[in-house]
Amino acid sequence: MRGVDLNVFRFNYDLTLAVLLMHADGTIYTNYSGRDATDASSHQSTSSLARVLRETFKVHQRYSKSPAPPPVQPAKTVEKLPWFQNHKQPKCFHCHNIHDAFQWQGRTTKTWSDQDQYTWPDPDQIGLRLDREGQVVAAAVRKDSPAARAGLRKGDRVVSVNRQPTRAFGDVQVALNAVPWGKARVPVVWMRGAKKHAAVLELPQSWKRPTPEQYAWRPMKWPMPPMPGFGGRPLSVEERRAAGLKADNFAFRVGYIVTWGPNRATGHNAQRAGIRKGMVVHGVDGKTDFRDMNHFHAWFRMTRTPGRPVMVAVIQNGTQRTLSLTPLR
Repeated sequence: MRGVDLNVFRFNYDLTLAVLLMHADGTIYTNYSGRDATDASSHQSTSSLARVLRETFKVHQRYSKSPAPPPVQPAKTVEKLPWFQNHKQPKCFHCHNIHDAFQWQGRTTKTWSDQDQYTWPDPDQIGLRLDREGQVVAAAVRKDSPAARAGLRKGDRVVSVNRQPTRAFGDVQVALNAVPWGKARVPVVWMRGAKKHAAVLELPQSWKRPTPEQYAWRPMKWPMPPMPGFGGRPLSVEERRAAGLKADNFAFRVGYIVTWGPNRATGHNAQRAGIRKGMVVHGVDGKTDFRDMNHFHAWFRMTRTPGRPVMVAVIQNGTQRTLSLTPLR
């Protein structure tokens, strides 16, 4: 990302891959990007990209006949962000470092909030699961969700959200990201076969806040307090059984305790609670069904409260016991 103008190239910086189909004047036609919690390529394929490229080329041809360039803004590059000016600059700026920089600045100035933390909503948060190949085709619509109440059904092709045309999964996220926080009424248009339908999505107060499962994949979670201060390698089914645990009981062996860097206080706090390398963690406040370590870390940050004790179930030297860990503020 070194030298990239963030005012021109706008996308979800947590992603592994984002393709912006643009005019040379800075107009973004289509944002081919996005993923869900299952896999980095959950909504990307060469065949769907090829189709989106063909569709967007037609848009480009029409736009070129009557261009409307966006306002020119002063260049904003990663090197100019305060976080990088206050830290040793890496040789390579990763995309997710942009969110690290924004978050550090916001927390330093005490202006950071959920509105900054939870961006680029997954369409699943409004009850709309989109198809990988169809991109904007509904693979499923969750019962009693805003999408279902608006009338959307499986197989519908979304053509605009909040009056923004949608050709790819990322376009739907761009449109949802632009909707203000809180309750909102968002126009949506879709095709069902050859017939066009239009309705309004009635979005509840907290619709932009994802579940820990939806948020788990995002690197943006790492600087987010409260932090457990430790982590490790998940146990295999065989290792769980050998430890006397059920096969479906998520567990991990503590492989590191954060006693270095700016968050070292969280690791020292975990040590004071009795957390040690090598011990097995098999439950936190009674929850034992974490999908993976990312889910554990997202859940801890999003659901636990600083200053309120958390009960951590551990096994050490074959003995099960429970430790009380009070997350730091």
